[in-house]
Amino acid sequence: MIKKIKKHAFQHYVNRPKLFFPWFAKQNQSLAYLCANRDTEVVIEGFPRCGNTFAVIAFLEAQQREVKIAHHLHVPAQIRFSARNGIPTLVLIRDPLEAVSSLIVRHPERTPKGCLAGYERFYRSILSLKDKFVVSDFKETVNDFGSVTARLNTMFGTSFECFKHTPENIESVFNKIEKNNQILEGSNIFQLARPAQEKERPKEEVKAVLLSPEFKPLLERGEQVYQQLTDPS
Repeated sequence: MIKKIKKHAFQHYVNRPKLFFPWFAKQNQSLAYLCANRDTEVVIEGFPRCGNTFAVIAFLEAQQREVKIAHHLHVPAQIRFSARNGIPTLVLIRDPLEAVSSLIVRHPERTPKGCLAGYERFYRSILSLKDKFVVSDFKETVNDFGSVTARLNTMFGTSFECFKHTPENIESVFNKIEKNNQILEGSNIFQLARPAQEKERPKEEVKAVLLSPEFKPLLERGEQVYQQLTDPS
């Protein structure tokens, strides 16, 4: 019962910036800079395993100056705050089967039910704000991020530099991702935020579970909200 109450309370927090930001800053003082505030220039945020690390590094690599950016909280509160305060906001998304299977490979202690439900809650909670941010699907994020930034500039009247997808630039981004992985995760291949052959078989095994009748309703609800957010109309 206590565990359920704590879980419900946390889900309440993650949707409310005034509650979540102070709590997060208190629990993670060294990471408080990840939270958006009135001085933030751009927010890049999404559910885990939707290209967050690639997008943030590629965006910063392209700029000719320091940009105050909020990212990697993986909670709706970040998007709700930025969207309601007119901060240029990029929401990253990925097909739920791909995102959730990748997340479970990285965090095998997490359950399919919990991850699928979390995916749906995350994106459904921001549907009503869809006209206040730019959405980038995973394939566009990792293959044509320059055009994503261009759409952000068009929507918000900004002039951020656009990432160029040259082999040299991609290698530079991947090198930074690998360095971060080495520092934070001890080079654990399953924690690496980039493609790796070693992760493919475990992902396929997880996908088979997610596609089973037990989780079909949850997966379908995730796919529904995915379609709603990626639909350009």
